[in-house]
Amino acid sequence: MHNENLNLLLKNYQQLRDQLQQTLNSYKYGRQLRVVMSCAFWALVSFFMLLLIFMLAERTPIQSEAVRWVLALVLYWLLLWWLLHAFRAILHPPPDTGLAVEIEATTGKFKSGLSSAIEFCDSARPAADNRTSETMRRITIAQAAEQLQSEDIKHSLKAFSRRRSAFTMLFFMILTALWYFLSPVEVMTGAGRLLFPLRPIQPWSTLEILVEPEHALVAMGESLEISARPSRQISEPIVLELFAPDKTEGSRVEMYPDATASESRFVYTLNSLQESVDYRVTCEKFSTMRYSIKVMPRPQVKTLQLTLFQPAYIATQPIRLPENTGDTTVLAGSRVKIEVTADQNLASGGLILNPGATQTCDIVSRNRFTYEFAVATSTTFSIFLENEMGLRNEKPVSYTIAATTDNPPTIELLKPAQDVPFPTSRRLDIKVAARDDYGVKATILFYKVGDRDSLIPQNLKPNFKPVTEFEVEFPWMLDTLALQPGTKVSYFVQAEDACQPQPNVATTPTYFINMPSMYDMYRGEEMSQGEVNQKLEEFMENQKMRREALMKAYEQIKHEEKLDFEASQAIEKAIEQGEKSQQEAEDILEAFKKMQENMENNPLSSPEALERMQKVSELLNEVLDDDTKRMMEQLRESLKDLKIDPKDIEKYEEAFKMEEYLKGLDRTIDLLTQVREQQKLNSLALAIEDLLRRQEQIASETAALKEKLANEGLSAEEESQLKDLADQQEKIGQELEQLQKQSEEITKDRKQDDFQQNPLLEDVKNIRDRMQKENYQQRSEDIKKDMQKKDLDSAQQNQQNMLKFLESLKKDSEQICRQCSGGAPPQIDLSAFIRRALQVSHDQEMLYREISELPEQFMRGQRPEIEGLIDQVSVLQVLVKQQGSELGDDLEQYVRSSFAVDPAALEPLRGTQPLFAAIVKNLEDRALSSSREDQLEIIRRFNQLAIELMKAQDQSGSSGSANPMDALQQFKDLTRRQLSLYQQMMQRQMSPQSQQTMEQLQRMAMEQRMVREALEKLMRESRQQMNSLGRLDDVIDDMKDLETEILDPEMRRKVAEKQKSIYDRMLRAQKAIKDRDEESEERKARQAEIIKQQQPDKPLGEIGSDTRDLSRDFLGDLKEEFPEAYKPMLNDYFKSLNIYGGN
Repeated sequence: MHNENLNLLLKNYQQLRDQLQQTLNSYKYGRQLRVVMSCAFWALVSFFMLLLIFMLAERTPIQSEAVRWVLALVLYWLLLWWLLHAFRAILHPPPDTGLAVEIEATTGKFKSGLSSAIEFCDSARPAADNRTSETMRRITIAQAAEQLQSEDIKHSLKAFSRRRSAFTMLFFMILTALWYFLSPVEVMTGAGRLLFPLRPIQPWSTLEILVEPEHALVAMGESLEISARPSRQISEPIVLELFAPDKTEGSRVEMYPDATASESRFVYTLNSLQESVDYRVTCEKFSTMRYSIKVMPRPQVKTLQLTLFQPAYIATQPIRLPENTGDTTVLAGSRVKIEVTADQNLASGGLILNPGATQTCDIVSRNRFTYEFAVATSTTFSIFLENEMGLRNEKPVSYTIAATTDNPPTIELLKPAQDVPFPTSRRLDIKVAARDDYGVKATILFYKVGDRDSLIPQNLKPNFKPVTEFEVEFPWMLDTLALQPGTKVSYFVQAEDACQPQPNVATTPTYFINMPSMYDMYRGEEMSQGEVNQKLEEFMENQKMRREALMKAYEQIKHEEKLDFEASQAIEKAIEQGEKSQQEAEDILEAFKKMQENMENNPLSSPEALERMQKVSELLNEVLDDDTKRMMEQLRESLKDLKIDPKDIEKYEEAFKMEEYLKGLDRTIDLLTQVREQQKLNSLALAIEDLLRRQEQIASETAALKEKLANEGLSAEEESQLKDLADQQEKIGQELEQLQKQSEEITKDRKQDDFQQNPLLEDVKNIRDRMQKENYQQRSEDIKKDMQKKDLDSAQQNQQNMLKFLESLKKDSEQICRQCSGGAPPQIDLSAFIRRALQVSHDQEMLYREISELPEQFMRGQRPEIEGLIDQVSVLQVLVKQQGSELGDDLEQYVRSSFAVDPAALEPLRGTQPLFAAIVKNLEDRALSSSREDQLEIIRRFNQLAIELMKAQDQSGSSGSANPMDALQQFKDLTRRQLSLYQQMMQRQMSPQSQQTMEQLQRMAMEQRMVREALEKLMRESRQQMNSLGRLDDVIDDMKDLETEILDPEMRRKVAEKQKSIYDRMLRAQKAIKDRDEESEERKARQAEIIKQQQPDKPLGEIGSDTRDLSRDFLGDLKEEFPEAYKPMLNDYFKSLNIYGGN
């Protein structure tokens, strides 16, 4: 049985051995845990025990830092001892054999068997007895493992009981807790002082002091009050200890009692702190902990940036104000962006708005924030800042953003700034000044013509860019308004700023332009022309007086053949007067130029008057400018030469006699008088037409008011309209009275021949007679009274009678209108003058032939055989001279009394009398060569005169010839017709649209078509003469467009502008033809050959029998073509000269 057990043990040896090792290990770990726990408990027991001892010592007089250090060192030594004991138990436990011995000793069960088995388990160790067999070892190990139970391990671990250390620890902990409960500060202070002997912890005292503010943050430069409240009566003063940060040594100051406090309180004030400081309060054995006072500057605004976003109409780009500028003025509605940068990192920041609330903003980049708002009213704002430590800026600066409103602009009409009559130049210069605080965007002239309801705008500002000040001078061309005489134009100027959505507006007062009646207009022109005419006549009289003085000096020098002092003084005085007259001439030219411009700018001036005025201008410039200067130069030369040789007086005869100069001046006055006469006729006819139109308008408005009165009565505005109509009716009567006086003035002192030569005077006479028979003045007064009484039935009846009377006057004036508007010239008969001119030429030719074969020159008495013939020719030459003089006087008288003949036709007569005188003198001096040259010039001039008269008669249509006008004349006529159409359109533009007006427009369209077709025909048939003008295709195309546009009432203004453009282009083309022809004439004149005379190669008996065909020579000398219809008359003339060899 025993052997079986052994075998079983041996069999399970390895298992039992491992079991033994595991049981021993569990004992070892349990032992280590119990040792460590016991060390921890005893360490705590040491702490609490020494703490209690230390607190007891703190309460006794032995309390000192030395005791503190001793107990602290004991505590730390004990804690270290227990810690090392615990580490040793863990790191260096007993060997397994020692553990087995501890188990054997505590259990008493194994004797030495367990320790032997542990030794046998250590294979690294040799057996104690070599004699011991391996089997015995295994059996010992197996038996020990089988006997060692867990109860044995537990029993053995009881030797390391924790109960005593735990109870001890619990005992001291309870004592400490009780103490803490009674005096927690004392326990905490004692623990701190014991555990941290190096720290300056004051020992606990029964005295407690409450300190304020403990730790604090103070702004730099500010003061801080530190207060201390002791818990009991103190026997020592309370001391405040101040330390620099990180310093253990500091200064001590005594705190003083606060007399204002109701309880015991001690204070001390730290003034104007600039640096951070630490402090504590001590009294008796009590000392507070060390507090910190952190000093730092308050946050401040480093930069302030305002950006203004004004409305787009003021500024398209934002405006950045100068940095740190917070006060500004902006337009209400603008947005303001405020950017603030602080000098410290911020915890928060924003704006305090008034009116408004505090606005907290998001911090950007740690020290910046932005706020944007719309300005509705004036706003003040200040900036608040709070840094990361909680300090805020103190007393922030207050800024003001003043909100202003966009005030309306101001506008002033600087010129003319009053009611004005219609300017004769048809141009009104307007000067306007507008101002606005944020910019004037538009300046507009608004005007209304007559009674029209709609205002017509005219922009005065070239662009809509706002400017704070805008001043403009605007030439208002009134000719585009198509005003009827008697019409008022009301106007004002308006300025707009750029305010959105509705601009502010300012306007000037309303002013009026008073368009004079037709009669007043021409009365003004007549006065202007009369002034120029009067100046010319006065100038003429002065020149005649000057001529008398010069003639007296001339005769004296010629007879006495010497230049004495008196004659010299007379010439010098004449030169001085001439220089003065030259200045007067310049003044007359300037006045005439202004008068001519007024006529040209007046579309109601007749084409004939404009054409004649141009001729007057040319003649006036020639006489007053060129001739005056030439004569003055001759007088100066004469004075210089006559001082040397008075016999040269005859060289300057013309300068002294001034015959041609005075004749030219006289012709100018006559032509200007003709223009005045024509204007009088034209004004009479147009005034009648204007009165008829105005009377029709008054009758139309009266009829409308009559119907309104019968149905519902008249409003206050219509009452005013009726009164205005009565005043207009009265003015018509007054103007009719003036027209009657004008017609009587025109026909006054007229002879019967005047009426026959000028049929238009007969029409004026009929108008005068009709007006003298009609009591129109009384009728106008009756109409006015009826309107005042509101008896519109009677007023309307009288108005119809007045209309009939005016229509009869218009019928009498129709021929005048047609003639003055560019119609056909009156028929004239110049045949008698033509025959007389040819007769003079014929007689002069006969005398030329008598001396043509005689020697060129010889001394008197040298050739007695021919001197009798020369004396006879000389006598006959005087008779021819008298014929030419009489013809010239008669022609000049005729031209003065007739509108049909251009005074330029008499140009060949100019200077013929001096030529006649030179011929007679040369015959007496036997200078036959010079006589023959002058005779040929006389022949050429009177032939030229005959041709000019033929042309004038042919153009008048009285000759009955089928010869058509040349291309230039036809083009002139078409130009006049085009001007007439333009004038009619301007007169009709203001007329109310009626059936009659539409019929007139249709007639005008037909007339425009006829003008266009005539121009096309002229371009086709006269290609050579019209070639320099091109095809005038653009003019013809515009005429085609006008044929349809005339009928559209909405296009009246455009039609008038296009018609004026066509007329201007045709006028330029007409001048181009004239300039080209004059240039051609100059070329011909340069190429003319000089006729050389030869000595006669025939006997005297054969003189006068020359059979050469001279017609070609004479006709070739003529520079201009003559009408084909007059060829038979010229043939008769040359036959009478017997220049065809007697055939």
